[in-house]
Amino acid sequence: MTIHGEITFEDYQKFVRGGARSSIFTISLGVIGVGVVPSLLQRRFDPLDLVVLICLFLMVAAIYFGPRLFGKSAEKNFLKIKSLQGLRRIEMNADGIAFSSPTVNFTERWARHFRTYAVGSGYTVLYEAGTDYQIFPQRWFTDEQYAQFQTYLRNSLGKSAV
Repeated sequence: MTIHGEITFEDYQKFVRGGARSSIFTISLGVIGVGVVPSLLQRRFDPLDLVVLICLFLMVAAIYFGPRLFGKSAEKNFLKIKSLQGLRRIEMNADGIAFSSPTVNFTERWARHFRTYAVGSGYTVLYEAGTDYQIFPQRWFTDEQYAQFQTYLRNSLGKSAV
């Protein structure tokens, strides 16, 4: 199968803001809602409880709203990462992948080049050695191609890391 595509800033934002931040936000709200609030309602109110509640609220707000407030720095980072820029041509089959872009070219077997992968909302990320990664937006694929891509990954790399 052969696909072509280009990473946009929106693709990069989805990856950066991915599932981990949403999960932290949801878990934090759950802790506040289930753990802190009922205990405050069941006992005598102490001013220290208000301080703890405000600190928890500010932590959750920083995790959730921080990336939205600093979107320009994310855009600058995206533009600095040259390996994310330019049109990509990718050929893949059950054995491996051939990848070419203006800055990256390789042909490798799946498990030899990639150590793991993660499936996010609308994208898949393949992690190479160290901190290198390749983002594959789902919009690059037809439904059948995306299903085949996921099958290649499961068969070669095992279960998704996320």
